[in-house]
Amino acid sequence: MSRIQADGVDFRGADLEGAVITDASLEGADLRDSRLRRADFGNSNLRGADLSGSNAQRVRFTSADLSGARLDEADLSDGRFASARMNEVSMVDANLGDGRLNNAQLRDISARGVNLDGAGLGRADLSGADLRDARLRGADLARARLEGADLRGADLEGANLDGARLAGADFRDSNLQRADLRNADISGTRFDGAELGNATWVDRRHCRPRSISECD
Repeated sequence: MSRIQADGVDFRGADLEGAVITDASLEGADLRDSRLRRADFGNSNLRGADLSGSNAQRVRFTSADLSGARLDEADLSDGRFASARMNEVSMVDANLGDGRLNNAQLRDISARGVNLDGAGLGRADLSGADLRDARLRGADLARARLEGADLRGADLEGANLDGARLAGADFRDSNLQRADLRNADISGTRFDGAELGNATWVDRRHCRPRSISECD
């Protein structure tokens, strides 16, 4: 199915497991509740497509354009999104655990409650993202951009934020225990009520086990 033109096509509930749909155009396509396990959408156009509720473990969206797409409640665990364009995507309560999103563009996404445990987000751009109550335990966010992102109540225990750009981000009431914040830019960042026990602070200090709001 490579290079197909399927803009706006209704694929609801379709079984596309293992399909190769690279360099294709599915702009505005309806893929709700479809089976997309191990499918390959590399370098395809899925702008504004709806993949809500899809079963898409180990799917590949490498270098694909998903700008404005809906991924709410989709299972995209262990997916590959390296260098994908995903600005303004809605992925509320989606599962992207262990996914690879290195260098992906994720500006202004709506991702409340998303599961990104163990995900690779190195150098990803999450500026302005809504990540309230998100799960990012053990996620790699080294040198990622999170300026102005909302991470209130998020779980980032053990996350790697080395060199991350966090200016203006909101980490109120989040869990940053054992997180690595070395070399991070925290200009104007809020940590009120954040758990910082055993975290490594921007100046390489080791926070005390019961540190709250600030690294003691």
